[in-house]
Amino acid sequence: MPESEKVKLRDYVQVAHAHGYRVRFWGTLDVPGQAREAIWTELHEAGVDHINTDDLAALEEFLVSRS
Repeated sequence: MPESEKVKLRDYVQVAHAHGYRVRFWGTLDVPGQAREAIWTELHEAGVDHINTDDLAALEEFLVSRS
């Protein structure tokens, strides 16, 4: 993800949180592999509150590895 897009994502999350909203993006890539992990990493680092997935076991493993 280009740095300018990372800044936009973090700003979006910060503004939402400042107004008392939680953030969740729907329709993100959910196919196992490096691309999905890269998306999850960016969302997690930006402070997104909910990561949308049907693969809850993989998300749990991802989140536990970062705590």
